[in-house]
Amino acid sequence: MLESGDIIQFRAQLWLVRKIDQDTQTAFIFSQGAETGVLGTEDDCTVICNPTKSWPFASIPAKFRGPLVSLARPSFRKGDTQLKHLIDWAIMGEHTNGGGVVFLNPTLRIAYPERLLGLSMKASVSIEIPKNFLPVVQKTPPITPKGPPTLYDHLMDDDDES
Repeated sequence: MLESGDIIQFRAQLWLVRKIDQDTQTAFIFSQGAETGVLGTEDDCTVICNPTKSWPFASIPAKFRGPLVSLARPSFRKGDTQLKHLIDWAIMGEHTNGGGVVFLNPTLRIAYPERLLGLSMKASVSIEIPKNFLPVVQKTPPITPKGPPTLYDHLMDDDDES
């Protein structure tokens, strides 16, 4: 079953699942080549990963206008390395807006204090890698199990029944 945020392989191309419509059981998808499409949630495709759950992310400054169309990793020694959309990076927001977050593949081994260079059709922006550069799953604190109820818990429960 597809989820919003999945990167899938469909018709020999990578696509990002932007939205799932539960009523019609369809997925709205966006390709590497900026094509859009609609796919049944049960259609035959391969889920590669879900960057929103397993990839770390960095903020795109709100002042950045236009869609992020490319991302590069600057290097003085080797020159800029162009990162590949839906392989090295992904964004969930609309491609027509500025700001938001960019999810980065952990295999790139990007770390603080690096910076990436984001480009749109009209502007460029420096994207700072934060100190707490971790996937969403690792940033969410674990739920600690509660111990057995205390006398205080029992007294508070009695108040709720009144």
